[in-house]
Amino acid sequence: MKNIVQVIQQEYEVNVHDGFATRGSTAVLTCQIQPAAARDYTSVLSWLRDDKYVITAESLSQGRLL
Repeated sequence: MKNIVQVIQQEYEVNVHDGFATRGSTAVLTCQIQPAAARDYTSVLSWLRDDKYVITAESLSQGRLL
């Protein structure tokens, strides 16, 4: 017997609320994904800042954006 997974093509919206931190402190940003059903099938690959700078895991130094 095989498992069947239904796939529905649906648009979803991802938002990040503004976060603030002083230099050298930790800022935690979280994605808000709607509809909630998309969360289980979505992974964050990068962040795009307002100035068009793309932040990826490779651009981090020891897990930090400097």
